[in-house]
Amino acid sequence: MTDDNSKLKVAILGTGWLGTALAKSLCDRGLQVHAAKTTEAGRDELAQALPLRAFVVKLPEPIPAAFLVGITHLVITIPPGGRRFKEATTEKYLEQIRAITQACSDRTKSLRVIFCSSTGVYGSTSGTVDEETEVAPETHSSRAIVTVEDYLRSTFPRLTILRFAGLIGPGRHPGRFYGGKEMAVSRADAPVNLIEQQDAVTAIELAILDHDILGVYNVCAAAHPTKRAFYGAAAGALQLDIKAFEPGGEGDKRIDSQKLRAAGWAPKNDGLKINELKV
Repeated sequence: MTDDNSKLKVAILGTGWLGTALAKSLCDRGLQVHAAKTTEAGRDELAQALPLRAFVVKLPEPIPAAFLVGITHLVITIPPGGRRFKEATTEKYLEQIRAITQACSDRTKSLRVIFCSSTGVYGSTSGTVDEETEVAPETHSSRAIVTVEDYLRSTFPRLTILRFAGLIGPGRHPGRFYGGKEMAVSRADAPVNLIEQQDAVTAIELAILDHDILGVYNVCAAAHPTKRAFYGAAAGALQLDIKAFEPGGEGDKRIDSQKLRAAGWAPKNDGLKINELKV
């Protein structure tokens, strides 16, 4: 662990739902934070809300030099945009990431980089899935993420890859995923693989504060209730009905994140308790 947080300066590329929560937590810890938004309005709003320096960064356009001045850590929380770019997702995503590495070309060996990835890279693999499990991407987004993971490994020796399970939390209450909608829960006997926002943030913070956390880590709650049980309870908490539960999925993947726990990660809502969700 580092001893003096005030000496750390963290740049966050992708200050959306997760990145903004991270920025707030880092500011609360007393770290210096540079945060990027894609619009002037977004930059101004962020700068007014938090004690940080906000910038406009529109990748793959060049990153403003001031954004990277003096930073010790770079956190990349940029989504690949598979629904938008479809077959071109990998090309577009890699283009954005290359703009980042070009801007950091003078410090690739020293910069600590944390890349926010996804457990979607494991595809429909069955059974227990840990960091040694082979990736098997099946979507435009997950294929792009695997390509970028490999590219970043070849560029930044001090890289941490955090593969996040499905994210829930403020504005993403799981009761609304299926509740009140004209869609059934498919493979309702499959285990859920989820992580609450606050616990995702602490995982990133641990990677920032502990210089020994390098390589790949899964980030997922320890609890894996069935989709039937979890989404049924979540929708019920909001007094919403679910159209139907379709059977199947008993042997589907369960994400194991013991490696990160062994490094010191202690999630607060490891049991995915509906009444403890911060929403």
